[in-house]
Amino acid sequence: MICRQCGSEINDGAVFCGKCGAKVEPYKNEIEIEKEQITDTTPKSQLLRAVADGLGMNWYKFVIYFRIFFAMFSGILSGILYISGYIYDIVYSVYGYSQSGLAELVYNQIPALSVIDKLYGFFMIVVAIYMFYARQKLAKFKTKAPMYYIAGISATFVLNILYIVISLVFLGEVDFANFATIITSGVAIILEFIYFRKRDYLFVNE
Repeated sequence: MICRQCGSEINDGAVFCGKCGAKVEPYKNEIEIEKEQITDTTPKSQLLRAVADGLGMNWYKFVIYFRIFFAMFSGILSGILYISGYIYDIVYSVYGYSQSGLAELVYNQIPALSVIDKLYGFFMIVVAIYMFYARQKLAKFKTKAPMYYIAGISATFVLNILYIVISLVFLGEVDFANFATIITSGVAIILEFIYFRKRDYLFVNE
């Protein structure tokens, strides 16, 4: 170790320099100095703090700039399709049916499904709007913002599970492609929870 005052060699653990008597100040690496220079909690500073702590923030940026907006768009679109019943025209077109107004045929067979679809569509739109609220909190590093975000994607997850269960009850069948999507979504929620849990200390703004 070298004395910062006189440049003399100092034994490790020494409190004062044996030559000039200066107090020994421990050396700090560049990362420690950079962290000390970050004194505010603006979004830019919090990102710098995370980098200084060795935490990657690329997924965070992906979430606030793309993932949430995509979830909002798909949620609102799904909501409109289910409320209008047009979802059945789209689904059955995949199987070669080009007839329009299939929702009316389905609802004539299963009247309760009309109410269920409208409720499902309504709550999908509500969750999509809520996701924008959660996104604003995340972007500004607001307190508990990650939990607001996790709550939003979990709500969509729960809505989809309920709809699959109800479809199974009324239709007696389930689309296994949707089932696989549910499993993938569940795993993604767990991974995102772990990701944001490690960065929770960054979200401190009121």
